[in-house]
Amino acid sequence: MRLDRNEFQIESLEPRILLSGDSVLPIDRPPSGVADGARGPVVEVASPSTADLGYGWDMDLEAEVGAGVPDLLQGSEPLAVVAGPKVALSAAGAGTAGNTLETARDLSLSEQPPGGGYFVATAEGVVDPATYGTNWSDPDYWKFQALPGDLISISVDTPDSGLDPFVELRNASDAALAGDDHRGPGNDALMAAYRIEATGTYYVAVGKNWWSTTPGSYRLRVDLTRGVPLEDDGDYANDTPARANPLELASAGNHRTATIAGNIMASEGANRDEDMFGWGTINAGVVVDLKLRLPALSDLEPILKLVDFDGQALVDEDGNVENGHFRTVVPAHGRYYASVAAVSGEGTLGIYLLDVDLLDSVPPEVARVSGLPPPGETSGQPLSSFTVEFTEDLAAGTVNPVNPLVIRRGDHAYFLTPEAMPWAEAEVYATSLGGHLASLGDAAEQELVAEWFAAANPWIGLTDRTTEGTWLWTDGGTADYTFWDQGEPNDSDGRADFAFMWHGGPWQDSRGGEVRRGVVELVGAADTDGDGIPNVIDVDPQDALNGWDLREAGSTRPSSRPMTPFTR
Repeated sequence: MRLDRNEFQIESLEPRILLSGDSVLPIDRPPSGVADGARGPVVEVASPSTADLGYGWDMDLEAEVGAGVPDLLQGSEPLAVVAGPKVALSAAGAGTAGNTLETARDLSLSEQPPGGGYFVATAEGVVDPATYGTNWSDPDYWKFQALPGDLISISVDTPDSGLDPFVELRNASDAALAGDDHRGPGNDALMAAYRIEATGTYYVAVGKNWWSTTPGSYRLRVDLTRGVPLEDDGDYANDTPARANPLELASAGNHRTATIAGNIMASEGANRDEDMFGWGTINAGVVVDLKLRLPALSDLEPILKLVDFDGQALVDEDGNVENGHFRTVVPAHGRYYASVAAVSGEGTLGIYLLDVDLLDSVPPEVARVSGLPPPGETSGQPLSSFTVEFTEDLAAGTVNPVNPLVIRRGDHAYFLTPEAMPWAEAEVYATSLGGHLASLGDAAEQELVAEWFAAANPWIGLTDRTTEGTWLWTDGGTADYTFWDQGEPNDSDGRADFAFMWHGGPWQDSRGGEVRRGVVELVGAADTDGDGIPNVIDVDPQDALNGWDLREAGSTRPSSRPMTPFTR
């Protein structure tokens, strides 16, 4: 027997089953897992004692109505279930989920809005029985297709039951990829922002907490984004500026934009969900424009704000934070955050797309410098680092982090190999650049190299590998000046034929197979741009600034106060 969609409706607060003829059997309560006021598109009687009510509602007629029902159902006409006011549900999840991978029901992912990169599917089901000591006393399997790079979030909510759900994302081999049981509201499950690695069919398996023995219904929502970020809000983590989800802004002219998909979850006690999204520091004068798009399935009535790091809300130009649009001009440089909350409609279908557009026509400025002597003063001490803070986040990739530290003495240039390596490899690297490992010919040269490089315990170009006890420099010079540590060289194992500089500067001998950085020395190497860095290792031998054209993040516009590199 089959009941068409338009025949299954809810019209009365007194639930009952109507059979053909004059037989009317009252039902004392709705079928297991079916909330008052729910409806579905199909009722199928698979056997004389059971009916499939759609959306995962499994109704045991004999248990619900009483003995004798199977006899009445034999050969009867279509069955109508009448049970309360109408409530619309998504047809995307119609039907009972299968209990195995092979019988998994399809989730109809629909793109909302079309072309927006956000796909969503919903379904409902029941886990019954709930047996202690297993997650899978009654597993429900749902399936969908995904591509590499897709982001997946899965929520299992239980507003109408005491089910303590457990959910896993599985691959075609039925192997779990990710899962959760308590990161949603209360004991509900939320698996957020999992990145798909390969094209294929993926499965959602819904079960119950290992310890729980309470069966019940659930509402399932699967979010898939393609080319769009997806909120990660497990355990309400994304509820404060300090823990806001970061947005990566794309640049187009003076506009910097981003879109992200999110969900305002149901409350957990007094804690109401509020989603926060940030994008770093911006200048005073930047115009921030925020818009919400609500998918067709969404029930959300939103509150949209822009707040500072302390959570203080800025004033919306139109004065209405409930219309899904917020626009303001930032009054001071700092960090600001888009805030999305709900007037109503939070929960499984409290879904949205947030669009962020920053109109930025103001170049960044230097806000503060630390680690340097005060203006007008100098220091004779070595300067290892300093910090410059700007009114906007800047793009580190637009400055040069590649060139090594080069120390010069006349036409001699000294620097470390880029990584640790055996002595012979360090010498090969040095000769490939036209030099050798450093030859330290006097106390002044020793002191200079030790001051800058001894902390690395580096190789120097001294060896007695040709004749034991006769130490020579790799550039051909004899070791007329030495600075051996006490008791060195001691040739401790008969193969310690290579010298390195120990902490503070004294030399020791060692086996050449040890890996350590080496001090390279170039003599008379060309330096076209005069920046002190030999052309052979200069990332830009024609530019004395070596690419230090500091630019703001996401922009092609340089800072209004470009930095000059620190040179020694």
